[in-house]
Amino acid sequence: MKQYIAFRTKTNITDIVVLKKSLKVFLNLPKGKLNNPKKLSRDISEVGHWGNDDYQIQVSKDDK
Repeated sequence: MKQYIAFRTKTNITDIVVLKKSLKVFLNLPKGKLNNPKKLSRDISEVGHWGNDDYQIQVSKDDK
């Protein structure tokens, strides 16, 4: 089982998966509801993935 950190109110708002070289942040927003002008997130709604979210942001040490 993978371990993750979840922030929630009634349901999970976001899940954070800690990896060796990065963090994966999964945002629990329906497809089309994220205002993302800088294209920081990836739409994973139609990709097989772990979690119940539609958007993913990957943060690594090299990101600026």
